[in-house]
Amino acid sequence: MAEQMQTTIQEIEREAERLITEARQKAKEIMERAKKESGDILSKELALGDMEKERDKILSDAREEAKKQLDEAQKKSAKIKSSASAKVDEMVTLIIGRIEGTR
Repeated sequence: MAEQMQTTIQEIEREAERLITEARQKAKEIMERAKKESGDILSKELALGDMEKERDKILSDAREEAKKQLDEAQKKSAKIKSSASAKVDEMVTLIIGRIEGTR
């Protein structure tokens, strides 16, 4: 019973870590794409001021999107961990009930 509970908690924690890792990877990909796009823009014959504005906008948008995805993954992770905590409490209550003979 306790071993099963520990396994469940470990699975939940692995899932939360996976979500955070995926969000970080997506954020990295977004930043790489933004850098490439800003490089492409710089290679075009645009006015210097326009290029800088466009580059800054792309980087700003990429950072904002990466932050949103990371925040979302962290929220999901927190929700999963909270759920695990509730399940642990339920299991502990069940175990205590069985030990006391009330269940």
